[in-house]
Amino acid sequence: MYFTVASFNVSGIRDPIKRKSIFKFIREKKFQIVLIQETHCSDRDEKLWQLEWGGEVVWSHGTNRSKGVAILFSRNLSYLKTDLMADPDGRFLIVNLTIADKKLTLANVYGPNKDDPDFFNKFFADVITFGDGDIVLGGDFNIILNENLDKSPGAPHANRHSRATVQAHMNALDLNDAFRLLHSTIKKYSRIQSNPLVATRLDFFLVSKSILSNVPNADIVPGIMSDHKIVVLTLEFAPNARGRGYWKLNTRLLNDKRYVKLIRKTIDDYTQTNPANHVNPHTRWDALKAVIRGVSIGFSARVKKENTSRQNELELGIKAFEDELVRANTPADQKLVTELTQLKNDLDNLIENKTKGAIIRSRALWAEKGEKNTKYFLNLEKRHVGKKSINKLKAGDRIYTNQKSILEELAKFYENLYEKRDSNYSYSQVTQHLVDLNLPKLKSTQIETCDMPITQEELCGVIHKMPRNKSPGLDGLPVEFYQTFWPDLKTLFTDAWSYTEKNCKFSPSQTQGVVTLIPKPRKDPLITTNYRPISLLNTDYKIISKTINNRIKAYLDILVSED
Repeated sequence: MYFTVASFNVSGIRDPIKRKSIFKFIREKKFQIVLIQETHCSDRDEKLWQLEWGGEVVWSHGTNRSKGVAILFSRNLSYLKTDLMADPDGRFLIVNLTIADKKLTLANVYGPNKDDPDFFNKFFADVITFGDGDIVLGGDFNIILNENLDKSPGAPHANRHSRATVQAHMNALDLNDAFRLLHSTIKKYSRIQSNPLVATRLDFFLVSKSILSNVPNADIVPGIMSDHKIVVLTLEFAPNARGRGYWKLNTRLLNDKRYVKLIRKTIDDYTQTNPANHVNPHTRWDALKAVIRGVSIGFSARVKKENTSRQNELELGIKAFEDELVRANTPADQKLVTELTQLKNDLDNLIENKTKGAIIRSRALWAEKGEKNTKYFLNLEKRHVGKKSINKLKAGDRIYTNQKSILEELAKFYENLYEKRDSNYSYSQVTQHLVDLNLPKLKSTQIETCDMPITQEELCGVIHKMPRNKSPGLDGLPVEFYQTFWPDLKTLFTDAWSYTEKNCKFSPSQTQGVVTLIPKPRKDPLITTNYRPISLLNTDYKIISKTINNRIKAYLDILVSED
């Protein structure tokens, strides 16, 4: 498997919009692990910031105004974290990991601005003592390793003793500068400041010689809202491929007038070309959902392409101006600086606007204002335990790591658990037992009320009361879609339901579900019994189910006693 580790000095992220913008930016870059420096985070910020990131985070806190480092793990990465060491002064973190059966010691460091070799002696001593695998060290070291290649011409970098100490430990531990190994003569800088113009490569990765063959790429790419760039390291270990998953509608499209107009036209065109008297209502309904899926995927791809193109255009422009400033090797040209600043502001605004939309959709502002949102904080725990894939499973005395074997073992377990078993009682015996109980019954008028045809108004009321932000079933259409397009869908939907009532059978898509396994909290994830299966059903099925449930609910106090 390929995965990327990135390092970024964020220059303080206490500002909520800046923090969320940076988190969104690095998520979109699809980095699996991100080392950040100068977080300015405190203990009381941890839960909220971690929730905003969306995966696990480990911390070493400085103060609200200085220092602080963190390691952010993507929730899409499968890994095992065994040990953690956090510097009490907020300067470094060391964590032992297993990824794709490979043991790694990963460290994030924020070196002092002053020349402090004692700090690096302590840091490397802790890496040696604590480490339990091949070493990957990243961060803002606040030193340069090569005066000729890692700094623009001018006065020498001040921290010479720290540099000598780091280089001595690199030799002792057989560590290599990944970027310089792959780009032996290229001048590329991770921090560019103006007035006066100084460009340096203070941010880099040091990796064990034993895994250099597993490093296909190391690079420096633009960051946002900081004078540092992002340094990126790509690692490749034994693959364990994941499936593609299934499509789900991105609900933010429902706020796009172009999308709403397109879907309304799609439904209208479909209705005209597939009249009710020519097509089976079930086929007509299921086919419409498939058409909507295809149109939605196409629209999303176009929007993403537009946004990505604009973002890439801005990032390339920023890189070109920064390179021009470095090549000039003179006091910063004010025109260049102004144009560069404008491009950076445009990029920051692009990311910030996307972030604000995400805040509204996720209701993160509630948390910012201190308002209680129980579901919001409960999701934090779910994200910690929720794994996108099961990469290891124990069955009997054997441990399986092959995906095919894991799937076979899980299928075997649940088939056995839910298989039909012979009953000690016949159908007639059970029926007679229920008759003998003399259970309460509804009056004929009440039964008639329950059996009345379901109306469009009734369905509309149910749809608009259903909770939002729920995972859809296999068709990918959430309740928000029905809430937006119910006036356009109601006739086709009720036709399909009438056909269901008449034939006592749902449409094919309404009989399908997605079964997902959720690890039980604080249980060994290697054991099959420690997973809870959950079925995700299609929203149209849940709408009907909820409507019927509402009718029954009106008479529950008649049928069920208080005790």
